Amino acid sequence: MIKPAIPDNEKERIAAFEAYNLWVELEHKEFKEIVSMAAYVCDTPISMISLVASEKQRFIGRIGLKEEYTSRDVSFCAHAINNPHEPLLVEDARKDERFSGNPLVQGDPNIVFYAGFPLVTPDEYALGTLCVIDSKPKKLNAEQIRILTMLSNQVIRLFQLRKTVKNLEQNQERLEETVTSLEEYTSIIAHDLKTSLRSIEIASELLQKKNKDMVDTQCKEYFETIQNEIGDSMVFINGMLKFAQSVHTFQQDKSLVDMAKLMPTIISKLPAPSTIEITSASNLPTLYTSRTAIQHIFEHLIQNSIKFIDKEKDHPSIHIKYKSKAKYHVFKVVDNGIGIEKNRQAAIFNLFAKKENESEDINEIGVGLVIVNRLVNLLGGKTKVKSSVGKGATFVIKIPKEVA
Repeated sequence: MIKPAIPDNEKERIAAFEAYNLWVELEHKEFKEIVSMAAYVCDTPISMISLVASEKQRFIGRIGLKEEYTSRDVSFCAHAINNPHEPLLVEDARKDERFSGNPLVQGDPNIVFYAGFPLVTPDEYALGTLCVIDSKPKKLNAEQIRILTMLSNQVIRLFQLRKTVKNLEQNQERLEETVTSLEEYTSIIAHDLKTSLRSIEIASELLQKKNKDMVDTQCKEYFETIQNEIGDSMVFINGMLKFAQSVHTFQQDKSLVDMAKLMPTIISKLPAPSTIEITSASNLPTLYTSRTAIQHIFEHLIQNSIKFIDKEKDHPSIHIKYKSKAKYHVFKVVDNGIGIEKNRQAAIFNLFAKKENESEDINEIGVGLVIVNRLVNLLGGKTKVKSSVGKGATFVIKIPKEVA
């Protein structure tokens, strides 16, 4: 018997072996099916996928063999990986000096015939073999060799697929951990900032009351400025929290969402004056999407219309319309509010963008439309606005049908 030589690239090969994480969780039916097919094609009682590690070889998807491990020193497959581009074909191991004294030949499982087809990665590292074994001499024909070569290639593809899925799962876990950490840090920072701002606000109010008889007009303006800035800062902090959470919302599980049932629920929960008429189309579809994401989209759109509608106007109204296109679900939120200047329309979906010299009524820093645009983009859709000053605004949401 001759012990198998160690490949020249053994260090790199073992690193590749470990990168594929091949020593655990590999007893899948796909491997059993490939091994069964190999045994059937070659008419052998034993077949397996052998993985050659540093000191041992492990058998997976095996049939006709009880053992799960053997030492690498007695491994036929450890010989096979030294010539990774050719199958190792041993017609009678009893007559081969490399294997004649091998305990696997002299005892159970009494190997006489062996054919091992190396499992080679795209980086040219042989991780093991797909092999067939018999206790009597045998010779494979060209068609059997061709089929086993194809099957060994399928094993490698399954290894690669498993590695890719594992990497994606790990990346997803890291992403979720990062998002969770960011949300936690954002919440902590926001809480601390709110506490500090509230303390400043209280101190300002107390100072103003304590010195109300000594405060002149200019000081009163200063106090008013402090109060206004605190209010704006609170809105800004809340907006940042909503914006940071918008991507996480998209990650939630998708389900069938009946928009005809969801829309009335959204409308009923919004704080709208009773003078504003809010209606929705009767032909709203059912979507397969994130319920929370789609709910956020329409909540923010309708809230935006409520915010910028003229409450004193005759018949203030907001209408949700729907049209089915060949590739898109097209929703429109139409209001008859104050409208948006043309040079302003391109900026409203940018984070905290606001025009110069805007009136006090609309001087709030908002992120609702930014969140809408972000979520629609993540769904593969598009957002746009059509508006004229004094004539209201129409927000158009297009969601691809292959996604929805």
